[in-house]
Amino acid sequence: MKNSQNDKSEETWDTIAKSFDATRQKPWKQCIDFIQTLSKTDIVADIGCGNGRHLIPCAQICKETTGLDISRELLEIVKDKLIINNLNNTSLIHSNIVYIPIKDNSVDAVLYIATLHNIKGREKRIQSLKEINRILKKNGRSIISVWSRWQDKFRKQFFKKWFSQIEKSEFGAPVFSNFIEQN
Repeated sequence: MKNSQNDKSEETWDTIAKSFDATRQKPWKQCIDFIQTLSKTDIVADIGCGNGRHLIPCAQICKETTGLDISRELLEIVKDKLIINNLNNTSLIHSNIVYIPIKDNSVDAVLYIATLHNIKGREKRIQSLKEINRILKKNGRSIISVWSRWQDKFRKQFFKKWFSQIEKSEFGAPVFSNFIEQN
């Protein structure tokens, strides 16, 4: 997992872990709706689990859960929450999200929330999505969300960056949010 981009990303997320946790306690409704469709026999991976705000509800419902994140500090926060909630069906993995250290065809569902857009480079984003496909069982499901660069609060910043990026490298990530079924 060692490379300068990973190191920088890990350092950044470790630095902001406590403030991130303090400002992001409430799970998203769309995620809770997805989680409520899961069964008590499901094995679920939360890729880019952050502070565990979606992982904890999964662990309360599902047989087994795995939280994966590049930040050791965020994983420590999740670990404390698992103890507080008396949950012992969750594994935590410190890793990047481009090469996911989970076995092929081993999970029933994946949560991939507000994470994909943090990967620099189109090829690495595609690789990460291929990893999601690889770890999902046949007929597995995932919920994937990406920040929209067209939100009103980001529009000015987007145009400023976009105009400065003309004829340079690719700008931004594809935008989508959907339930995906693995066939």
